[in-house]
Formats: sequence, structure tokens, C-alpha cells
Amino acid sequence: MEDARRVAELGRAARSSAGIRRRQPLRAMLAAHQDAGRRDRLAGLADLVARECNVMELHVLAPPGEFTRAGFSTAGFTTGEVTTGDGWAVALDTTITPALDLEGRARDLVRRIQRLRKDRDLAVTARIDVTFPEDEAAVVAALGPWIAQQTLARSLSPGAGLDLAVTGTE
Repeated sequence: MEDARRVAELGRAARSSAGIRRRQPLRAMLAAHQDAGRRDRLAGLADLVARECNVMELHVLAPPGEFTRAGFSTAGFTTGEVTTGDGWAVALDTTITPALDLEGRARDLVRRIQRLRKDRDLAVTARIDVTFPEDEAAVVAALGPWIAQQTLARSLSPGAGLDLAVTGTE
């Protein structure tokens, strides 16, 4: 578990160094170590570390020399950030595709809706009608069902800004 924590810390550091917000999902992260036992232990927790670092995939590799800033493309990334520590080398694919951008924007919208719900002291089970800013129309068009599920929204409608109305509880 200690290796999982360390790799997650390095992944977050790489994300911070690249200036990418935590809610923005990324395609992949690579983690490499010389010690096969440590790699195996991390591989068993790869899904957990990937979720913690908000990446779709975590690949555990050997040895750390397989990727560096100069040879990043050999690791399958076009752009990225590398951090090292405690024998680990961690590379984060920082390419944000249009689909990843939409997902990140959807997560931000969900956070803003939930914050508004909290600020209004609404019950956790309250069903709501959401009015979203028109500049978020592409996000809602692509991921509206997921946004509605996450926020218990009965409807999502474009408008001048973000607002919500209570429509009952379940």
C-alpha cells in the first residue's frame, strides 16, 4: 500500500507541475521501478491508484529508464510530465483530447451544481431541475444523462446561468 500511496503522490505532483486541475481526467500514467516485487504490489492496486490520480489507465513498467523527458514518445505519449521519488519514476500523459476535455468540464459542472445544492441546504434526496449556462451546452449534450444521475436532476435546460429548482424528493 505504501508504494500505491507514493505513486499516487508522484502522479498528483506531475499533474500539479503540468498545471492540470484534479477533476480533469487524463488518458494514462506510467509507473516504473527496478524492484519486481514493488512493481507487482503496485500492479495489484493499479485501479485504485488510477482512480486516485484521475487517469483512465495505470501501466506498471520496468525499468524506470524506459521513459524520460527526452524519450517520452517511446512510452506512447505525445506530451507529458515525469516525476521521480523513492525509486519510482512516474510519467503522466498530459494530452487532453476533446472527449477528456468534455468529461472534465462535466465533472466541474457537477461540482458546481452540488455546491449550489449545498449552499441552498437542499436534502440529499431532493430532485432538482437544473438550468445551466448556455456555454455548457456541448457538455450537457455529450454527458447529460451522467450529469443528471450524479445530481439527481430531473431536467437540464440551457439558460443565462447556473440555477436549480427543487421538484420533490424520492
